[in-house]
Amino acid sequence: MARTRVKQALAALVAVFTMACIMPFAGASLAHAEDAGTAPATHAISADDLSKAVELKLTANESIQGHQFTAYRLADYVAAKSDGSQLLGVDVTTTSGYATAVADAIKNAGIATTNSNPVAYDATNPMPWVISNLLQASKYPYADDNPAQPNLRAFLTNLVAELNKISAPTAGTTYDMTIGSDNKSATATVIPGAYVIWNKTPATTGTAENTTDTPAADKASIPMFNGTGIYDGETLLTTLKDSTNDQEYTLGSVEYKVSQSTLEKKVLDSENKPADATTASIGDELTFTLSTTVPNWTGYDHFVLKIADNLSKGLKFGATKSVVVGNTPLVADESYKVNAATTAAQDGSKSVEWIFAPKSDGTSDLVQNDKFKGLFSVGAKIVVTYTAYLTKDAVINSTGNPNSANVQYSHNPNDSNDLEKSPDDTVKVYTGQFSITKNDMESHALAGAKFQIFKSTDTTKPLKFVADTVNDTYRLADADEEQANRNLVADNKLTSPQGGKFTITGLAPGSYIVKETDSPFAGGNLFLPEFTTTLRVTAPEPSDTTGAASVSTIAGDNGDSNNLVTVANDNATVKNPRNLMQMPKTGAAWLAIYAVMAVLFISAGFILVWRSRRQEQE
Repeated sequence: MARTRVKQALAALVAVFTMACIMPFAGASLAHAEDAGTAPATHAISADDLSKAVELKLTANESIQGHQFTAYRLADYVAAKSDGSQLLGVDVTTTSGYATAVADAIKNAGIATTNSNPVAYDATNPMPWVISNLLQASKYPYADDNPAQPNLRAFLTNLVAELNKISAPTAGTTYDMTIGSDNKSATATVIPGAYVIWNKTPATTGTAENTTDTPAADKASIPMFNGTGIYDGETLLTTLKDSTNDQEYTLGSVEYKVSQSTLEKKVLDSENKPADATTASIGDELTFTLSTTVPNWTGYDHFVLKIADNLSKGLKFGATKSVVVGNTPLVADESYKVNAATTAAQDGSKSVEWIFAPKSDGTSDLVQNDKFKGLFSVGAKIVVTYTAYLTKDAVINSTGNPNSANVQYSHNPNDSNDLEKSPDDTVKVYTGQFSITKNDMESHALAGAKFQIFKSTDTTKPLKFVADTVNDTYRLADADEEQANRNLVADNKLTSPQGGKFTITGLAPGSYIVKETDSPFAGGNLFLPEFTTTLRVTAPEPSDTTGAASVSTIAGDNGDSNNLVTVANDNATVKNPRNLMQMPKTGAAWLAIYAVMAVLFISAGFILVWRSRRQEQE
């Protein structure tokens, strides 16, 4: 093949980081060996040295066990100049058998080839133009819609599709790389040149998300590109000096990095602050936020992104309040789509999915058009805010009501429907309870006493409950039951059972007013107890992994002027006297009686004194 000279120093034959990090490309690419500067003791590297085998190495920051990497030599070195310690310039030509694939990849990527500086495009020998032009993009190479800024990523994405059509690559131009013993490196001994490294790892899970990617045997990188080093005698030169820009570039290695997108889930607590756990009453509306970032979709011809949330049986999805990418609010059914399950899983949980950049069939594809590429730029923050309700099925105390979410995204360019699933992030909602024990003054259980419960912040509206007579429990009604007036206790009055004790469940921490409205004794409504008590729900630390349960306690009996209420732990014992004589002698009623009697005695004394004095005067 004809030797082609490229006028500028190699600036971007550096490893293209995959998925998570793609380095900006600076300057041009390969320099003509004879024009590579005037440093002392420069010399042309011999043809024998240009053909000496060198090592091409891939390094990773995670295990690549089970991956399949193949290096394709797309360009051969035909000349190079050195000062003995570094390369000063290299000449290239397209490797036999790949000109058509490279030219078709350029065409399919929509890259204009009109630029002839420093070298004109030649479809029969395209690699000098590729190296001189596609590696000179000055902006971060994500968009591929600007002909003035041709994009290496778009080229390599299309190149892999073209290479896949070649059933018999030119002999001696492809190398399967060997995974190192540390499972974090791969090497191949190759003939010097410019190589694309293709991760051929096949997808193994189809459309199902992965949950056991340690290591991620079906995770794959987008194509990587770099040139090798060259021997100069016994010295392997892997540094290329760009004297024009006074920069140096490393050859012979690429760095494999895959983005690990995570999701952070929070629930707004009672102070409206993001938290890992909160407390609520049954029927309360809760606000959740889901935060993640757009993974690196460069190098994919399709890219799926969605957030999945799983609400346990005691939680019901309400509505999506907002979805924001960066500072841009998204429009439902245009830039995202919500899929809420209508059928519960076996454990009673239901899932909700937010599908980003939806296609007409409802599936996701972030790179389907320029609009979505711009909207879902790599690294942009996504925040989903939605509401849910604590329902009648909420777990009381115990380990709470969990709510877990994750982000799922394409992680194999060989199959965009193969999804990586981030670790679940879980928040919990706790709700509490307390009991009332109804006794007479001799501590015998009393049935038939009736009570109403109020929030101390609203004394005009008694709380509404649903009775569970089997378990002597009254559960706070949820939003659906209250709206439909379904199964609610008559007159919002809770009746003490035969054993005297009943439990009130589904309450958030706070102060509650307990009013006895009806005595179990006929005509005994003269002195009905009323008091205010404070419920506390102590939840385990969010980091607790022991399965510890929350604990409910109440404290205080404010307003019980007749000393008919005793509060301890999670129970309030409320007593009813049968008559005035059974009222506590230290209570308000007896104090009032004592006061009246005192007034009567004093009055009687005054009368006696007055009569005595009157008699003396007569």
